[in-house]
Amino acid sequence: MMLENRTEPAFGATRVVGEPQTSSLRYQLLRWCKLIARKAVVARERGNRSDLIDDFILNALEASSEVACMDSASLAKWILKGDYILQLVEFLTTETTQDALVELEGQVRAGVASMEEPDAQLIQDLIAQGANYLPETRLATWGATRFGLHETIISGLVGVAATALRSASPSKKAWEEMRYRAEGVRASLQSLKPRERKEKREEYLARAQKIEDDVESWRAEYRSALDGVLDVLATLSDEELSEETLCETALQVGTIASQTLEIFERATLAQYGSPTPNSVSTTRRKGACVVFSGDDFDALAALLKQAEYSQIDVWTRGEAIAAFAYPCFASNRRLVGHYGGSWRNQLDELGGFPGSSVLASSPVEEPDDSYAPYVFSCRPTRYASIQTIPRDADGDYNMTLVSRAATDSSGFLSFKPGDKISVGFGGRQLEVMVDRAARAYRTGQLKRVIAICGQDFASSEPDYFERLFAALPETSVVLTCGDVKFRFTVGQTSQTSYNVPKVIDVGRERDANAALRFAAELDAELDRTASNSPVSFFVSLWGEASMALALALVAQGRKVVVGPYAPACWTPELTAVLRDRFGITVASDPISDLGN
Repeated sequence: MMLENRTEPAFGATRVVGEPQTSSLRYQLLRWCKLIARKAVVARERGNRSDLIDDFILNALEASSEVACMDSASLAKWILKGDYILQLVEFLTTETTQDALVELEGQVRAGVASMEEPDAQLIQDLIAQGANYLPETRLATWGATRFGLHETIISGLVGVAATALRSASPSKKAWEEMRYRAEGVRASLQSLKPRERKEKREEYLARAQKIEDDVESWRAEYRSALDGVLDVLATLSDEELSEETLCETALQVGTIASQTLEIFERATLAQYGSPTPNSVSTTRRKGACVVFSGDDFDALAALLKQAEYSQIDVWTRGEAIAAFAYPCFASNRRLVGHYGGSWRNQLDELGGFPGSSVLASSPVEEPDDSYAPYVFSCRPTRYASIQTIPRDADGDYNMTLVSRAATDSSGFLSFKPGDKISVGFGGRQLEVMVDRAARAYRTGQLKRVIAICGQDFASSEPDYFERLFAALPETSVVLTCGDVKFRFTVGQTSQTSYNVPKVIDVGRERDANAALRFAAELDAELDRTASNSPVSFFVSLWGEASMALALALVAQGRKVVVGPYAPACWTPELTAVLRDRFGITVASDPISDLGN
C-alpha cells in the first residue's frame, strides 16, 4: 500500500481561544486525534496496533495544550502528520499481516521525515479552515453544561498525555535494565558448582521470573493507560453525548490520570533513584550561570553534562528544585542552588538573571528584547525570540548555545545570602512520614494534613494560598507538590514536635502520586476511608496537568477544592454538577474552605 500525500485536513477546530494564530490549529489537531482514536479502537479490536499511533496521539495532545505555547508552523506540521497516521490506522482497521504493517510503518516514517516545512500560505489556509469550527457551534448544540464537561475532559486528557510522554523513555530504559538483570540472575546460576546449582535452581529461576513478571506488569499498565486515552478520544468523537456519559468519561479520565501518575513515579524512581530530604540553598554565588526552569529532568541532565567541565553554575527554578532530592543531581558540583519561584514570576525573574535560561516543559511567556537572546526552550514556542534547543542524531539535547550564552553574560558578581527550601520527602521517605504522622494523629498532636498541589496561577492576586497557609492551625502539616508551594514555603524548614516537617514537599506536580500514596497509606494506618480522611486536597487549577490531578483525586473518591480560578467554561450550573457529582468545590475563602 502506498501512502497518499494529502495536505488538507478533514476537520477543523472545535473551539477558538487564546492566541488567534494558533487556536484554530490546536483544535483542528484535537479533532484529528479523535478521528484517529476512533479508528484505532476498531483496529485494536482486530488485534492490530502500532506504536506510531500512540506516539502521535500523545505528542499531538501535548502540542494542543494551551500552556505549551506551540508556534503555528509546528502545529501545522502535526496536522499534516496526522494525515499519514490516519492512513495507517485506516489500513489497520482491515485484515492485515505483520509484514504489511512493518512496510506501511516504514512508509509513514519516511513520509513524515521528508515533509517540508509548511510555508506561510499553507499555515494561513489551515488557520482559515479552523474558522469554520467556532465554539459557539457546540455550545449552541450541547448547551453550557455539556460543553463545559467536554472541555474539562479534554483538558484533563491533555495533562494525562503529557505525563505519559514523560514516563515513556525512563520506563523503556527500566524495562531493558530489568530484563538484563533477569538474564544476569540466570547466568549466575550457571556459574555455580553443580551441586549448589541443583539446590538453588528453583530460587534463582523464581527470582529471574519475578523480575520479568514485574516488567510485563509495568508494560501492561502503561499499555492500559494508552488504551484508555484512545477510548476517551473515541468516545468524544460522538457529537451526541449525554451529560451522564460525559460525567462517566470525566471519571474515566481521572482513573487514567491516577494510573499515569503512578507509572510516572515508578519510572522516575527507576531512573533517578529514591529521593532523600535536602535543604536547598538560595544563596547567590559569584560566577557564570544558567537557570533551568521546568520538570523535564532529561534536559537538566544534558545541561549538567555540558557544564561538567566548565566554570558555569547551574541553578534550578520553579518545579526543577525537586532535582535536589535525587542524589544523582544533588551531588553534581555544578548544580549549586535554587533561584526564583513559580512560573508566574517568569518575566521578572528571568529578566533579572545574569546568565542564560533554559525553559523545559513549563508555561512560557514572551521575554523582553533585553534578555530574549539568553532564553532557550526545549520545545518550539510561538515566540520567534526564544531559541529552540537543538537535538543531536540520537535525540539528546545539545546545550552548546546555552553554555555559550552563559559565558557571554556577566554572571553573579557578588555573594548574597538567602533562605533554604526543604524538598525530598517522596519515594521511600513517605513510609517514615506516614508512620510518624499516624502516631501523632493518635496522640492528638496532628489533626489534619492539608495537601496543596498544582501549578501556580498567572496573577499575583488574590493571595489565596498564602492566606490558606497562614490560617492553618498548629495541629496541621502541609503536603506540597508543584510550584504553587513557592507562595508560602520559602524559609519553611521547621520540624514539628513529632519529627515531621511543617511542610512535606514531594516534588513536581507530576510527582503527585506520592501525595496520593501518603493519603492512602495514612488512611489505612488510621482505618479511615477517602470520605473521612484527615487529608484534605487543594489544587491550584492552572493548566492541563492540574486538571488531570483534580480528576485523579475524584476518581479515587476524594473531595477536592480547586482554584482560586476556574476555567471560563465552568458556569454556575456546571460547578453545581461538579460539586454534587464529583465532590469538586471551587475555592472561595480559605477559612470557609478549610471548614468543608
